[in-house]
Amino acid sequence: MNGAPTTVFEVLRGDFARRSSAPELMDDPHSDRRRLERTLTQFATINRVFSRYRRALDRRPAADAAAAGLRRFSVLDVGGGGGDIARRIVRDAARRGRHAEVTVLEADPRVAAFARRACAAVPEITVQQGSALELPLVPRTRYDYVICNHLLHHFPDEQLPELLQRMAAAARRLVIANDLVRSRGSAAAFAAFATLFYPGGFAAFDGALSVQKAFRPPELRELIERAGLAEHAKVYTLLPGRVVVELAIPGVGAGGRAS
Repeated sequence: MNGAPTTVFEVLRGDFARRSSAPELMDDPHSDRRRLERTLTQFATINRVFSRYRRALDRRPAADAAAAGLRRFSVLDVGGGGGDIARRIVRDAARRGRHAEVTVLEADPRVAAFARRACAAVPEITVQQGSALELPLVPRTRYDYVICNHLLHHFPDEQLPELLQRMAAAARRLVIANDLVRSRGSAAAFAAFATLFYPGGFAAFDGALSVQKAFRPPELRELIERAGLAEHAKVYTLLPGRVVVELAIPGVGAGGRAS
C-alpha cells in the first residue's frame, strides 16, 4: 500500500511490525471543526473505558501525594485534549480531601479553545496553548506531577528523548505517560467498537491509526535510555493494550519529599 491510509481498512492492512508515521485526521488543522469537537466529546468516554488512565494518571499521583503528606499539589497535563482527565484529577483530589491545580497544555488552538469551554466551571484548571517541545529545559515553573495520555505516539522516535527530557525538567516528583501498545488486534478491536458506538467523528480511524503509531515497551526503554533517564524510569503494561512510563525525579524518594 502506497502513501498514507485513508480508511480504517487500509490502516488494519498496514505494517504493524514498525511504527506508522501517517497523520491522524484530528491533527489536520483544516479538519472539520464539528467532527473534531464531537470526537473530543467522545474521547471523554473512550478514555474512561479504554485508557486505564485512572490507575496511571489519577491514583498514582494521589497515592504519592498522600504518602508525602501533600495536601495541595500541582499537575501539568501535556497534550491534555478536551480536559476530561484534568477535571477527573481535580474531582478525585477533592474527594480525597486534597486540592489539585491542573494546567492543561495543548498545541492545537481549536482543541485548547474546546478545553477552555469544557473546564470553565472548574477554577482549579488552567488551559494553555503550546507545544510539549517548547517546555523549557530550565523551567521557571515546575509541577509536582507531569502527565500525558495518548501523547507519546504523536512524536517520531528522534523527538521522543527530547520530549521526555523536557517533561522531566518540568516535574518536581513524577512524570507519568500513559499510552498505547502497537498491536493489529488492538487496532481492529477498537476500530470495530468505535465504528459501532462513536460514529460521526474521527474516533474509529484515528484510534486504529494511533495504535499503529504506538510503541512497544522495548522501543520505549531504548528511547528512555537515549534520553539519559533510564536510571529513574519504570515501564509497565496494563490491559487492554496499555503501556505506562514513570520517571521518578531524582532527589525524591518513593512517597517522600524533595530533598
